[in-house]
Amino acid sequence: MADPQRIHAKKLVELLGKHRVQLTPRRLGQLADKGLFPKPVLEEYEFLATLLGLIEHYQGLYSQGDGSEKKEKLKLAKVKRQTGEEQLAILRERYVPKEDIGPALRNISLNQRAVLQRKLESELAPKLAGLTTLEISAHMATAVDEICAVFHDGVSGWMEAPAADKNAIVSAKESDPTPIGFRSDSPSL
Repeated sequence: MADPQRIHAKKLVELLGKHRVQLTPRRLGQLADKGLFPKPVLEEYEFLATLLGLIEHYQGLYSQGDGSEKKEKLKLAKVKRQTGEEQLAILRERYVPKEDIGPALRNISLNQRAVLQRKLESELAPKLAGLTTLEISAHMATAVDEICAVFHDGVSGWMEAPAADKNAIVSAKESDPTPIGFRSDSPSL
């Protein structure tokens, strides 16, 4: 005669399955080995103690979660912080729109190239004929410094201009494709 206080493992699995709790008799045995409820005797579990142990087990799993919700909240907080920092930088005018800086940088690089080509082909090469290595190095250092000064002047002139003047500088540079080094309004090196 079956004990009403006890339930067979297969019957318990079937009963729990009706309530969307997917367990196998083997998994029940593992949980009993962990001490969540008394171990079975001849594959029969104490009904009430086993149910209470399973409820406690699933409540613990539910309250712990898998950590994914916490990770998602951290990711969301990070994205919100980054977005806020970028919006603040925009308000403080730390970013320059591509359409504003693109033409200016293109003009500076064209100017740099023109000055580099002129220095190396026209000015430097004739001076180097017949010189020693040390003399050549000195002339090269001077030429490099002059070329870097052109780049620095072009960038600093644009970066230090007030916001209204930046648009004027860009539009002036777009209207005259001649590199700065070859314009009559720019200082010669």
